[in-house]
Amino acid sequence: MSETKEILIELSADDITHGTKKDCSDCPVARAVARALPGSRPEVFHEEIELYGKYRGTATTPSEISEFIEAFDDGVPVEPFRFTLKFEEFEQVQP
Repeated sequence: MSETKEILIELSADDITHGTKKDCSDCPVARAVARALPGSRPEVFHEEIELYGKYRGTATTPSEISEFIEAFDDGVPVEPFRFTLKFEEFEQVQP
């Protein structure tokens, strides 16, 4: 059964260093979400963030994240930060 869930995400310098430009499943945001939800496979898009794997869910991408993704993909220096994702549909499908 799905529920609404808010999750605090900490995007680290390591996420930025090891993230891949223009890769929805290995960008810094995806890496940070995967670390916050072990076993998940997030895909990050400008409009929404989708979870697959151990967790399933969809969250609207906050504007600050869309701006971060655009800057990162364009090679503009970016900094670590925290943000909250609100999943309107969230469920754990594997224990």
